[in-house]
Amino acid sequence: MLIAPFENVSKAPGIEWIGESFPEVVGQRLGADLQTMSRNDRLHAFDRAGMPSGLHPSRATLFRAAEQLDLDYVVIGTYNFDGQTFTATCQRLDVKHPHLSKKMAESGPLPKLIDIQTALAWDLLRLDDPMLTASRDAFVAAAPPIRLDSLENYTRGVIAASSLDKIRYFKEALRINPSYSEAQMALGEAYFDLKQYDPAAAALGKVPPSHPSAGRAQFLLAACDLYLGQPDKAEPTLVDLSTRVPLPEVYNNLGVARARLGMLTALDPLQKAADSDPGDADYRFNLAIAFFRKGDAAGSTREIRTFLAANPNDAEAKSLLEALVAASDPKFSAGAPPPKLPPERIKRTYNEDSFHQIAAHIQGTDQQRLATTDPHTRAQFHVTRGRELLAQGFASEAAKDFREAVALDPGNADAQAGIAAAQEAMKKP
Repeated sequence: MLIAPFENVSKAPGIEWIGESFPEVVGQRLGADLQTMSRNDRLHAFDRAGMPSGLHPSRATLFRAAEQLDLDYVVIGTYNFDGQTFTATCQRLDVKHPHLSKKMAESGPLPKLIDIQTALAWDLLRLDDPMLTASRDAFVAAAPPIRLDSLENYTRGVIAASSLDKIRYFKEALRINPSYSEAQMALGEAYFDLKQYDPAAAALGKVPPSHPSAGRAQFLLAACDLYLGQPDKAEPTLVDLSTRVPLPEVYNNLGVARARLGMLTALDPLQKAADSDPGDADYRFNLAIAFFRKGDAAGSTREIRTFLAANPNDAEAKSLLEALVAASDPKFSAGAPPPKLPPERIKRTYNEDSFHQIAAHIQGTDQQRLATTDPHTRAQFHVTRGRELLAQGFASEAAKDFREAVALDPGNADAQAGIAAAQEAMKKP
């Protein structure tokens, strides 16, 4: 789902920032029930489509962009403030089966902005689940609290043009509300983008394990440790992450950490990374180094040639290949020092969305397989998977499975207990 920034249709000054806060807050409130596109991905997609970041595109333009991005839904909305009452209205566009939902509206005093946004998330969830267990008021009351002034600073940081401005706003948001996890995560990312790895690690280390971005926080924290020359700290973090989110960039950095620790097991995760994403040349570069460390000069030469086929002007790779060729020549190898190896390449980007897309596909296949079974059997399947997800740290995803189990079998005590456990996990700092 893409939640577009809401359009300000009022004449009230100073509230333009609120439009961008809707994707942030509504997306957070939807949790794992619907996978929402991040702001960075949205800006990248809009840029490729030739749409400026501040543009409020028409419905037709959004629909065409959504088709190209293979989205399921787009949420569009507006907000108005008459000096006393703040009103937000939205509709959901179904991209796969072109249909625009009825208008959903929530209103109240401006200081209740976050409750209004949370209520809209409830409205959106009810489009697919009219029997949603939680009432509107209960859903709003259960949402993690956010202070409005903290949200304003966080949102202004999100839309700020420079990393320094972002850091200033995020730090102010955290000064107001030290437990604001979204601002904590954003602060760590801003420092990371500036290559200020000490403060980045300090911020990322405070992101709660139950937060939806905890995997990304772990990945960036481990990268900081690698850049700071602390592979001993990065390695266990990446081992834990690789068991939950087996992405090639995670395997790559795990292999880098082990290589720098002199561990014989460095080659295995690097090979997994290259096998998972054969098109990424950096994985081949790191494999070449790992093969050489293992004493496999032929394997190292093969991998570095594969890398150079995609990156013929890479100076480090060309130097390494020249050294490998020279070292393999009997005329020059006797007594010659081994070639100086360049440092392994650390991955900086992390894309957990691809993992969840695969998981969603598997879930859809499981649903088809279970379609002919009785409700109790389907409910037990969701309870079992919910427990597995909760054990792996995916509390919000687990909650979705437990709620599905309750919908299928209202008397299922294990499912009810699972919902309580997942909600408790999501509240933990």
